[in-house]
Amino acid sequence: MQTNQYQGKEMYWKEETVNCRQKRKLLHRKGIDAEIIKSIVFAWDEEQYAVVCGVSGSKLDLMEIRTELSIPTPEAGTIKLARPPEVRELGYEIGAVGPWGSIPVYISRALYRTLTNNPSRRVDIPLSLDRSLLLSGSDFLQQAERAGVLFPGKEEEVMLLDLRHRKGHERSFFGSWVEYKSQSLHIFDPRKEGVCLARQERYGPRYLLPLSQSRLEHHLKTSPN
Repeated sequence: MQTNQYQGKEMYWKEETVNCRQKRKLLHRKGIDAEIIKSIVFAWDEEQYAVVCGVSGSKLDLMEIRTELSIPTPEAGTIKLARPPEVRELGYEIGAVGPWGSIPVYISRALYRTLTNNPSRRVDIPLSLDRSLLLSGSDFLQQAERAGVLFPGKEEEVMLLDLRHRKGHERSFFGSWVEYKSQSLHIFDPRKEGVCLARQERYGPRYLLPLSQSRLEHHLKTSPN
């Protein structure tokens, strides 16, 4: 996402800000109450990267990152925070990571929920160590969507493709095929709370899908095959 795609109030800082706590203190001195977006670069599988934007003061869920970025096993076991040298190679600096650039950007469920529940609340988006952008949550989400930022998976994005090969009782989805984020996947472990395991082929990489038993049952009732 290029910075000129944003529309909002650009803020300039005499002091360089390297973390959310410092940014909040500086905004408070200016009499500004805003949600500070925490943006972190994650790395996996040696040279795969993504910026994950979350709510300051809360932890980012690695399970969510693995699910929403469709990171299969065993690559999921390599997810880690990008080290400073890696960040610099990508053109970022610690404290200046923002939702733009050529690598994938993901808005966490917690941040998405915060902004949709409070669309008028202002958010602070880092542009550099001494610049940031201040705009409403609704404006940020609209501009982020136009720029191709990844949002949490939604129920309507799940499509049951084939239930003929399910095994077990009538409420079992073992063996079913689903389509999620342009991938056709075969469910082989739908028992986990809130998620299920799926793969493209029998011995292929395993993917975590944010599909609970209740969500699958809902789709069966509303869109029967």
